[in-house]
Amino acid sequence: IKRAHIPMKYLGKTEIIGKKEFSFARTRGADPAAYFATTFWVSEGVKVKVNDERDPTPYWLISTKKAQQLGEALQS
Repeated sequence: IKRAHIPMKYLGKTEIIGKKEFSFARTRGADPAAYFATTFWVSEGVKVKVNDERDPTPYWLISTKKAQQLGEALQS
């Protein structure tokens, strides 16, 4: 399995996304250039902006049952 990696220095604003918004964010509201680290059985997570002008990926969408904790960890 190939896994994506991004240095912390390129992580921008982190947004915690609840169930209703997460469903939209990974379907009709999704940017096709975004990176999705999601599983269908987890319906909430975080959206992390990518701040690297060389990377065409605008953000990562990550599903997690501990969105608040992940969001805090990524912002520190």
